[in-house]
Amino acid sequence: MALEEFWRNVRRAVTLIRPSAIADSPRISTEEISRSLASADLWLVRGAVGGYDEKDFPFLSPEELSRLTAAVQQFRDVAVTVSPRGPATRQQIETARPAFQSIVELLEFDRFADADAFRIGKEIERRLAPDRPAELAELRFETGPDSTGDPGLWVWAFVAESGEHRKDVFFGAVDKIEPHLGPIAWDVASGRQPYILFRSTLDQLAPEAAAR
Repeated sequence: MALEEFWRNVRRAVTLIRPSAIADSPRISTEEISRSLASADLWLVRGAVGGYDEKDFPFLSPEELSRLTAAVQQFRDVAVTVSPRGPATRQQIETARPAFQSIVELLEFDRFADADAFRIGKEIERRLAPDRPAELAELRFETGPDSTGDPGLWVWAFVAESGEHRKDVFFGAVDKIEPHLGPIAWDVASGRQPYILFRSTLDQLAPEAAAR
């Protein structure tokens, strides 16, 4: 599937410049991405966006799809000019960097663990948007086999909290979120068993460490 190929290629390029960026699943700031891209040119190769086809992204909004397609094209235009026998020039790096940074920001590796999670998660968020509870701060997604070996979908729902954690407030928010999120996740999961895990925004544990 072209989406999976594109996802793997961009992800591989990111790990070349920040090996811990995906393994540790941090929240990568725009400034961190920009600094990392400026410090090396390993990402500036045509294969970094190989497999891209906008027809594979019907789940993105028109604005997101337009931004992604434009960024990929801009990146390709520069990458084809880089000599295979030497490093990219400073001008090539500075021209391609905004495009590649936009691609990474749109794919949101810190929220979507894999290509299927990106596709399913974006569709869940699209359907949830009209009635999204204010208490829901963020969603993160991952797909893979569950403990029985069957296809699974993990959804981490982060409940907005500030100050001291209060169980009554937290579970009150869960009661508001689950009736909206649960049915949509089941409907969109594409044959996968959905597992919805609620976390507080005050929880500092990485979601995958806390849930598995």
